[in-house]
Amino acid sequence: MGISEKVDKLIKKYKTRCPYAIADMSNISIRREGLPNGIMGIAVKALRRKYIILSINNDIHIDRFVCAHELGHHTLHPGYSYKFITNSLFVNDKYEKQANEFAVKLLIDPETLKYGRTKQEIAQLNGLPFEVIDKILR
Repeated sequence: MGISEKVDKLIKKYKTRCPYAIADMSNISIRREGLPNGIMGIAVKALRRKYIILSINNDIHIDRFVCAHELGHHTLHPGYSYKFITNSLFVNDKYEKQANEFAVKLLIDPETLKYGRTKQEIAQLNGLPFEVIDKILR
């Protein structure tokens, strides 16, 4: 099953695109902590419990994206832990790219893809970083 199908399955199951609500309904605890400089979020699995740790320094729009990104790690890479996204949105790691794609597909309202909008407009309408949208949407 591909990333789009996994996102669609989650949306259908939980009837929302909100990463905070999906995490909550999936028994993934979300915490906000003072993380080391440059780290925006971490996906952790410890003692059979899943956590998303978000930096207290994230602004509201990036926080939502980082939460979706870390939810992507828990969904796509269940055997891994301690994945994180740094201030650089230009990641080369395969797993980070997949988590970015998951987050974009989860957070984009399909209505904003209509009417020939530019990637910049889509990013603004959905509160997402243009740098990530530019890499994902073709």
